[in-house]
Amino acid sequence: MDKRMKVGQASSIAILIILLSIIFSPSILTGTLTLDVAAEEQSVEVKLLMADLEAHPAGLSEFYGWEKLVKEVELTLPGAPKALSSSIHVGRYDKLRFKVLNASAVVNGSLVPLKIEPKELTVNVDFRVKPFSKTSVAIKLSYDEERIIKDGALSLTVETFP
Repeated sequence: MDKRMKVGQASSIAILIILLSIIFSPSILTGTLTLDVAAEEQSVEVKLLMADLEAHPAGLSEFYGWEKLVKEVELTLPGAPKALSSSIHVGRYDKLRFKVLNASAVVNGSLVPLKIEPKELTVNVDFRVKPFSKTSVAIKLSYDEERIIKDGALSLTVETFP
């Protein structure tokens, strides 16, 4: 009887461990997200400092759940595409957001600081990160050159391609 009881307890514990691993595995498992950031070809060169690049899990309120991908990155637009990679939890994501902390443009050979409007951008995008695999999302940035030259202001337009 004592032996049967131990076998029963052991099988109960094994079942419990299996159930818990199934329930909590999505929050433990990760994949790699690569963001390929590029700009369309334009004549005015813009240098900008992006910060707090984050991804938002689908199905959650926009007020929480954001996962930080990249703390800061300097970009020169247009320029060679920049690949930003980060380990991220497995799941479906519906938004990306980032801040533009600083921007300047080369206008008539001089580096001119730019006003940034808006400073934080949120973009709708739908992608899924699978365990131990790589997911790529292309981010294409564009801006109004005339507004940079005329008003000294940067207004970014963002397109994503999962």
